Amino acid sequence: MPTIGIKRDQLFGALGKTYTDDEFQDLCFEFGLELDEVTTEKQMLTKEQGDVADTQNASEDIIYRIDIPANRYDLLCLEGLVNGLLVFQRKRTSPVYEKVIPENIEKMFVTKTTSQIRPFVVGAILRDVKLDKDRYASFIDLQDKLHQNICRKRTVVAIGTHDLDTIKGPFTYDAKAPKDIRFIPLNQTKEMDAEELMNFYSTHAQLKSFLPIIRDSPVYPVIYDVNNVVLSLPPIINGDHSKISVDTKNIFIECTATDLTKAKIVLDIIVTLFSQYCSEPFKIEGVEVHNADDTIVVYPELAVRTENVFVDKMNKYIGIESTAEEVADMLSKMLLKASVVNDNEVAVQIPPTRHDVIHATDIIEDVAIAYGYNKIVNTIPNINTVGGMYPLNKLTELLRVEMAQSGFTEGLTFTLCSKDDVAKKMNKTIEKIPAVHIANPKTAEFQIARTTLLPGLLKTLSANKKMPLPLKLFEISDVILKDDESEVGARNERRLCAVNYNKHAGFEVVHGILDRVMQVLEVPWDKTNGYSLKSIDDPSYFPGRCASVLYKGASIGKLGILHPTVLDAFELILHEELRDEIFLRLTASDIKQASLVSKDWYNIIGKSKLCMEKLCLAKYESFDGFESILESNRQYQYLTLMTPYSELKKNTKYLRVLRSIVEKFSDSLLCLIISQDLKLKIYLPKLKELKFMIWEFESNPINLIVSNGLITKAKHLKKLHIRYQKLETKSLKYMKDALENNESLKILKIFDVNIIKELKTKDLKLKLDEFYLYHFYVENKKAIQDFLGTQASSLQVAECPFNKEFITYFMSSLPKLHTLVFIYDVNTFRYQMKFEEPEYPSNERITKLIFKTSLYLDDNNFLHTSAIITKLLNLQEIEMDYLNPPMLPLFNNSPSLKVVKYCYLWFFSTQAQKDEMAQHERIKFIKITKL
Repeated sequence: MPTIGIKRDQLFGALGKTYTDDEFQDLCFEFGLELDEVTTEKQMLTKEQGDVADTQNASEDIIYRIDIPANRYDLLCLEGLVNGLLVFQRKRTSPVYEKVIPENIEKMFVTKTTSQIRPFVVGAILRDVKLDKDRYASFIDLQDKLHQNICRKRTVVAIGTHDLDTIKGPFTYDAKAPKDIRFIPLNQTKEMDAEELMNFYSTHAQLKSFLPIIRDSPVYPVIYDVNNVVLSLPPIINGDHSKISVDTKNIFIECTATDLTKAKIVLDIIVTLFSQYCSEPFKIEGVEVHNADDTIVVYPELAVRTENVFVDKMNKYIGIESTAEEVADMLSKMLLKASVVNDNEVAVQIPPTRHDVIHATDIIEDVAIAYGYNKIVNTIPNINTVGGMYPLNKLTELLRVEMAQSGFTEGLTFTLCSKDDVAKKMNKTIEKIPAVHIANPKTAEFQIARTTLLPGLLKTLSANKKMPLPLKLFEISDVILKDDESEVGARNERRLCAVNYNKHAGFEVVHGILDRVMQVLEVPWDKTNGYSLKSIDDPSYFPGRCASVLYKGASIGKLGILHPTVLDAFELILHEELRDEIFLRLTASDIKQASLVSKDWYNIIGKSKLCMEKLCLAKYESFDGFESILESNRQYQYLTLMTPYSELKKNTKYLRVLRSIVEKFSDSLLCLIISQDLKLKIYLPKLKELKFMIWEFESNPINLIVSNGLITKAKHLKKLHIRYQKLETKSLKYMKDALENNESLKILKIFDVNIIKELKTKDLKLKLDEFYLYHFYVENKKAIQDFLGTQASSLQVAECPFNKEFITYFMSSLPKLHTLVFIYDVNTFRYQMKFEEPEYPSNERITKLIFKTSLYLDDNNFLHTSAIITKLLNLQEIEMDYLNPPMLPLFNNSPSLKVVKYCYLWFFSTQAQKDEMAQHERIKFIKITKL
């Protein structure tokens, strides 16, 4: 409910009568308003800001703060309130508004490009207006009140008012690129383009909150006259050229909008309330709007419609006995002209000021106000009723008691959740879920209305997993489901969810609570007339451990053991006893599928003895164990061969056996770990289907074994990591063969640039999407450029050395590059970059920067980093490990930047700097644990 502040003496002068505070409060109540507070400007400032020096010059004039109904836009200023009260007191009649269409009507032409941003515009003119200081202030205040109310903080409608004598029609409403819009903003002296304007007002106390409305759009709306003089950049600010003042005689009013209906309402309210100050009161000059679809409309509409109401129905609703003549008379007090049709019907004219009157109920409410709520006689209803709890809520409360008595603790979780909570984390796709989506979510945690209670309880368990087991939680609440047949497109469903978290699966626990619920509901165990269970497959539950709860053959719920990947997604621990129980039913294909969902699955499940037996997992620490593997008929998928590298080097038998093991199980191995110090650790699907390989060992005899036994069989590699520096001749050959035989390779990570030089990969036919190179040397620049020369047409992600020549090459020569990664240390940075004014090419493709080592910001580093960021014209995201306070100005220099992700605040940051970064409204900070 909006509140307006009006000077008491000015209000009484306009009303033509002086009231005491109590008398005026009574008058407001009779009119359906409320006098909220009697105060002064000085008292208001003192209350808001404390006893500061600014309040010393504040006025001591008495101010009435009046609460106005949210839909009574016509009462949001002194003019509208005075008119309403005088008509209510029968001291004047409701004014009649007239639209004047002159011969040389002003025109507004709308271009088609406005459909991309704010497609609608309306306008009107107030001629020969007489303003003074108070009227001018009221005019501006009304615009602010409308902007905060029906205009939804300018997102729906934006109002612009201009001195018509300073501009010349016809006018054009267009949408242009920000760089193409130049003008002097209101109360400024410097001309700037729209991009500069956005940066200039990014710290403005009032206007900064409106900038995001259009900031990310490729075009901005703009209104200009026949001489290309810019009137306004809606919804941000007007131009200084056409600003109005107390001396303005002719006012041009335009409203741009995303909702045409609301734009027409706003325009009607402004012109009707202030047309009384024209030389010809209540006459408003129209503006002819030529829309992009070739339609022509003259605004304002000032539409008057008629609504018929029935007296008997009105009397019944209010509890009075009035005639048609009395009803018509009472409506005239509420700014509604009414005439009697017959003894039981009244025709009511709705003026353009009363857009709050939508249907007959609103008219009945006005009759009740005019009659006087205090005059309505209290009567006892002629029917007998007994109050009681809504049946569904009563049943809910009874079930809550039963659940608590069964040892479960109630949880109360958020109705809104993220898309991942109900989809990805539950092994489902969001497209197949009937979820109600939030149009403009403020955080990733609240994107949709929940469709199930389970994710909320799992998040609660995750937050309390340090508590002693078992944890048994339940919740009985509503979920929201999309429903096209519902009046509002969605419906609520009351649901019960219970979770038992223990070292054992406890299927019997949830089965028991189901039986208890059905028992108290008096539902028998019967497939035909009661409830029963039916085995089903659901991706959220473990295969073979999920059942559908049926009532008279129809599914009403599910129960079962949650899939380990679901537990992993919600960061819940899979206890060893539960692992054993799960792997009694697990198959190799289950493991392979699970590994695609969670790369840590092997680490989670590999500790289970049953798991090792079931899936042919083995761990050997002796030579005898190695030989026993060769004699085994099992097809091992997970092998850990733990022997120190020093032993392997001494005993050549180890090397021969290792080679034999690799060759024998090359078609079944999923994961192979060789050596106690983890010199080799490879996670693989079967080698014939190999998609991903990590080489994480230095040059040694194992190098040749693995090269010969593994990589030569790979034909479909998509991702390859090479993590060693010195290559032997045979290893080089195997590596080159692997690159040449895997044309589907998309991601390549190389530890050292010398590998590129030694492999001589210039003629490869690869089409990489991502390329990472950890160690750079300036003298090897040609080798890198030669290698990337064959990839330039496809590379989307690249790791770039922090060297001016390299950066220039990457920004200008890779046509599909959208993510640029920097990795360097402080010393490398200082040696490679000279302290000079850098010049980099502009780039519109790169949208993301990643700094994989902390950015040490001395003057030189800052200079080059700033130069890079300002040249990335569409940069939207930055990731870094340490966020340094001097970086903030760099972020402000990139208007397209939306988000900065970081691990830690710079450890030398002061508390004031930390507070500044935490409150930074230009950038949305998201803390990440690692890059």
